[in-house]
Amino acid sequence: MPRSPMSPSLFLAGAGDEFANATAQLPQAVTQSGLCPIEVVLDSDDHDAARDRLAANIHQMFQNQENRRFAYGLVITETEITVYMFDIPAQWPHSLVITIESRNSFGL
Repeated sequence: MPRSPMSPSLFLAGAGDEFANATAQLPQAVTQSGLCPIEVVLDSDDHDAARDRLAANIHQMFQNQENRRFAYGLVITETEITVYMFDIPAQWPHSLVITIESRNSFGL
């Protein structure tokens, strides 16, 4: 089944006084109260496409959260977690790759 290029696998969102748009209704709530889009893909999938989906969602977060200056996004596979940090002036995300050596590391 083809996935939408704008839809992350998971999206962490927040609520409370710290979030100016916490009363937003869906679908705007995802980008207005969003904390971190997360892509869950296979090792064999296109990781660049997953990163690009993160970038598209974070761009929407920047547009809807005027006080937002940076955001994190995650790409999770069977063997690694890549953490991307996007900021407004950067043209390319910064990344950190964490390799999972054992499934037991996460209690799985």
